Amino acid sequence: PPYGHPAARRFLPDIFWTGWEKGSFTASWTSADYARARAAYPRLPRLIRALHDAGVLITVGTDTPTPWTIPGVSFHQELALLKQTGVTNAEVLKWATLNGAKALGRDDRIGRLRPGYEADLVVLRSNPLDDLANARDIALVVSDGRVFDPSEIVSGEVR
Repeated sequence: PPYGHPAARRFLPDIFWTGWEKGSFTASWTSADYARARAAYPRLPRLIRALHDAGVLITVGTDTPTPWTIPGVSFHQELALLKQTGVTNAEVLKWATLNGAKALGRDDRIGRLRPGYEADLVVLRSNPLDDLANARDIALVVSDGRVFDPSEIVSGEVR
């Protein structure tokens, strides 16, 4: 089954996985259902691009429990998938930052690096404008004025 992402399971508590498989809207899917979904997938980047070109606000991220969606891990997968729409890396990053703030109606306080704005930051070692995969190359995380090493967050040392 598609559930599990073995390497990513360490990022979330066991309780997440217990309810995830049972609550998934694909729990009752057959092989034919999966085949139809795979066949439809190639149209999705074109649809997202058409929505963007029509002025629809595109954002990055989703709720869980949703099948195959692992907070954090899936964010990076989504960046790569959105790049398939043919927009620039800068546009995908805008969808992940400013557009999320706009969708929340908080773009006057978050979503940008500006004086007076609230800012939790992910400091990268490599430029995601060159390659969106560089968004995985995290040097530091700044949240609520505290600086964290990403390994502390993943290991659960941060409280």
